[in-house]
Amino acid sequence: RVYEQQRQLALTYYIDCRNRASKRGYDHLRRKLSGIAKDLQKMLMLGVSLFVPTDRQESYRDLQIGRTLKCGYFQDDGENFIDQGKPEDPNQTQFWLDLTEFKTAATYGAFWYPLPNVTFVDGTTFYEQIGSWLWGFEDIAGNWPVCYPDDPLWQGYIDEQGNRHGWRVALPPDNHGYFFSQPNNKQPYESSNFRSVIRQIFVRFTQETGKPIPVTPHSMRHMLSSYLDKLDLSREERESFAYVMHHSLETHEKDYVYRDRLRRITPAAERMRSILQDMTFDC
Repeated sequence: RVYEQQRQLALTYYIDCRNRASKRGYDHLRRKLSGIAKDLQKMLMLGVSLFVPTDRQESYRDLQIGRTLKCGYFQDDGENFIDQGKPEDPNQTQFWLDLTEFKTAATYGAFWYPLPNVTFVDGTTFYEQIGSWLWGFEDIAGNWPVCYPDDPLWQGYIDEQGNRHGWRVALPPDNHGYFFSQPNNKQPYESSNFRSVIRQIFVRFTQETGKPIPVTPHSMRHMLSSYLDKLDLSREERESFAYVMHHSLETHEKDYVYRDRLRRITPAAERMRSILQDMTFDC
């Protein structure tokens, strides 16, 4: 529910501001594009933290496009990854986390995990949101099915010259290669401010409970583990979740081939996809 509320905020492009001089008593104004981009980024930061049960927050805040966040697929041998770069249609590909170079790789070995393409109540998808952030919603011919036909901003950031970009460009500088962009800073998010962003989202949208709930990225690992304990998971699924969450792994496993690693993440990835699709994401 918290994610859906943040998603709706990111899709809010106009606000009503009081104006007594107006006949309506208010003006219907477009929000600052940088404000829209910040809310979209918060939505994506929350999404990768919620939808992927893989690693610590460092794995998400340090994501780099084409390096640790890749778009493509594995060949049948399960070892060779084919990088597709920028896809013409994000729904026709798959995004992967490649944690080969992260700190945990020294202990747990190279690790890949697929980002689930969650479908929301309005028919849009998580991959489309990623596409709007990185590139904008256009194919090579400049066409794209628009779910919000009254507002082209849904397809991406439009600069003063009318050129379309991904929303990431609205938070300069955008030439640092990181998936998440600290406004006016070429460095990735640090632990404290990434944690603060997630915490503030939950505090904002849990006010209605009477006592705001300050959830942090690390809390989500405990929340998911507690939730999984309530499910009737098979032994294979439990072992798979332990593997993808880096619990109780032996050092020698870092030498396994990718084919075996992909086989081991499959039960957890499939069950996680099922959990997410059972959620309506209604407010």
